[in-house]
Amino acid sequence: MRRGTTPTLTFTTPYEAALIQSGYLTFQQRGTNVLDIPLSDPSITVADNAISITLTQEQTLAFTTAAPCEAQIRAVLTSDKAVASNIVQVPICAILKDGEI
Repeated sequence: MRRGTTPTLTFTTPYEAALIQSGYLTFQQRGTNVLDIPLSDPSITVADNAISITLTQEQTLAFTTAAPCEAQIRAVLTSDKAVASNIVQVPICAILKDGEI
C-alpha cells in the first residue's frame, strides 16, 4: 500500500462473509492501532468469501514507512461464534510529496 493513495484491499475468509454479524478490520504499526474500521463501514463490501475495503488518502497517510503494518479481521458470525483472521503484513510504500492531493 502506498501512502496518500486510495487502495482497495481484499481479504479472503474461510467462511461465507455474509455470515458476519459484526466486527472490525484493524491496522496496526509498532503495537499501536492506526485504523480500526467497523465491518459495517460503508467503505467495506462483503461478497462470497471476501471482504474488501477502499481506504482514503487520509487513512493511508496515517501510516509511516518506518515500521511494518499488520492487519487483522475480528468478527462475530450470526451463530455467535467469534473468529479472527491470521495477522497479515501489509507493506507501506513512501511517496515524494506528502499530504492529500
